[in-house]
Order: sequence, then structure tokens, then C-alpha cells
Amino acid sequence: MTHTSTSPNQQLLASLDLARRQVDIEGFELVRHVYNMALVFRHRVRKDRLISKWFRILDESDLVPDAFRSSTVSSYRQVRQGALADWNEAWRSDQFVLDPTRLTLFIGATGMNGYDFREKILMERFGIQINKTSINSVLLIFTIGVTWSSVHYLLDVLRRVAIDLDRSQKAASGADLALHRRHVEEITQDLPHLPDFSEFDLAFRPDDASSFGDMRSAFYAGYEEADREYVQIGLAGRRLAEGKTLVSTTFVVPYPPGFPVLVPGQLVSKEIIYFLAQLDVKEIHGYNPDLGLSVFTQAALARMEAARNAVATVGAALPAFEVPRDASALNGTVNGDSVLQGVAEDA
Repeated sequence: MTHTSTSPNQQLLASLDLARRQVDIEGFELVRHVYNMALVFRHRVRKDRLISKWFRILDESDLVPDAFRSSTVSSYRQVRQGALADWNEAWRSDQFVLDPTRLTLFIGATGMNGYDFREKILMERFGIQINKTSINSVLLIFTIGVTWSSVHYLLDVLRRVAIDLDRSQKAASGADLALHRRHVEEITQDLPHLPDFSEFDLAFRPDDASSFGDMRSAFYAGYEEADREYVQIGLAGRRLAEGKTLVSTTFVVPYPPGFPVLVPGQLVSKEIIYFLAQLDVKEIHGYNPDLGLSVFTQAALARMEAARNAVATVGAALPAFEVPRDASALNGTVNGDSVLQGVAEDA
């Protein structure tokens, strides 16, 4: 009965059974086929002079420079026409192997960020849907539903975009070329440095000497509207310059890269403010650009820190429990048995 449900789940169960059947009967061939298409696509992008001028697919050396890798095997560079050459050797000897069906297409040379390239080029002009983008790349995912026609269509799209970029560059004035170079530098070189974690505010630390913080209590404390306020990025920078304290009430997660730069109870630092001000992304979870950062009020922080200090004082005043060494010190009994006897038996 623990596996039954009144919900209409037969469609889900049927689809799972069909997927299991497909994997069992033709799974190996399907996976090999999609690997082959992904490797061919990588090869064509790299070998096409026009496409490779504006686009390239990131590989292992972009994650770990060759100088720091003991293995020289690349499962992608040596593949010709999709053949699985050196594929097994890469799995056996390399430090890691990238999934060939996940292609990170670097678009920095175009001067467009990943969001604009996805929305204005791929989706609006060519009807290609992708989900993952970054400031200078988009993620292409090859699945068993991909066909050779879709692979050729994607290659044709990249070639047409490259042709348009080439024509625009040839017809551009000196000022336009300088502007394009500046856009390229902004998304490839002048990237804001990721800020380090600052620290938790004293109100959410067990004691002044500890670096640990109670993120849970800070998270739920942030739901009290009377205890929080919103501060614009510019005003936050000025407050920090004046020596005031700002403490985040929630997670602040720019996407991309998709990990928090602020967590509940964390002190807002100048480096974090600078990073958020320089970050050119459309989506930052936990941050409303019209309102600003959600931070605790000074009164709320003072009250919570006083409560923490009171708890710490009471805890320090309580005597630690010790088992008496002398049997005569234990006069109590539980159900007729000596307490000391019970302690000795447990030991």
C-alpha cells in the first residue's frame, strides 16, 4: 500500500516502462549515434574557417591548461568525421572527460553576451531553443532526439550568422570597430572578479570568535517585514563607505553563474557591491533592481545580537554535569535501583 496513489500516474509509469524498454533494446546504438553526431558537430565547427573565426567549442584545456595536465589525450581534437578515435583511451588515462553531448559554444568574438545571442539570434531569427547561457557562451545539448538534419541546420545557422558578422565588420567605420572591440573585451577580459565570502554578522554567530553562522535563523528572520529594508546598490556602497553594516536577509544568486554571492546573515562587502554593479546579467534571484538589496534593519540586528548574548550568558552560567566519583554522593534511586549502579552498568 505504500506504493499506491490515487493520482492519475499510469501515464508516467507507462512512459517510464517505454523508456526502460527503449534503453534495453536500442539504448547502446542510440547513445553511440548521438555521440557520433556531437563529435561531428565539434569537428565541423573547428574546421570551418568562417564559423571558427567567430565561434569555438570549449574543451578540456579551457578548464585545465595543458601545462597542468599530465595527459595529452583529447577525446575531441583528434576525432575525424565523428569516428570514436582515442575515445576509450581518454576515459582510461585522462584526468577527466567532458561529456561530448554537452557543447559549450564560446561566442565572445561576436561581442554579444549569451542572453542576447539566445534571444535575438537563435530564438527570434532561427527558432532554436536553448536554456543555458553565460556572459560569453551558450550550452548546446545533443540528445537521442537530435537528427542529422538538425545538426546541419545548426551548422548552417552558425555559418549565416558568421557571414552577417563578417559583412558588418567590413562595412563598419573605425568607431564601430572600436566599439565592437570594447564589447568583446567586456565579455572576455574585463570580467568582474568573483567576490570572496565576507563573514556572518555577529547576530548570527554563536560567539564573537567563531566564523560559523546560523544561516537558518537568518533566513527565517528575514521574513519579518518590520526587520528588513531595501537598499539600492549605489546607496549600499555609500553606507559601507560610511562604516555602516549591511546584512543580507536572503540568498542573492546571479544567473549566470548560478551560485549565491550573498546568503542570509552574511555581511555585504564592498567587493560584493562592486561585483553586482558590474555584472551585466538579466536575472539575479533574491534581488529586485527596482527596490534594491534586502537587508536587516539596524534595530533588528541590535535586538538579535542582544538576544544571542543573553543566551550565551545563561549558557555560561549553567554548571556542567559531572558523574560524582563518590558513591555516597548518589542517594537517589530509580525504580528501586541505585542511580550509580545504572551508570556503572552503562559504562
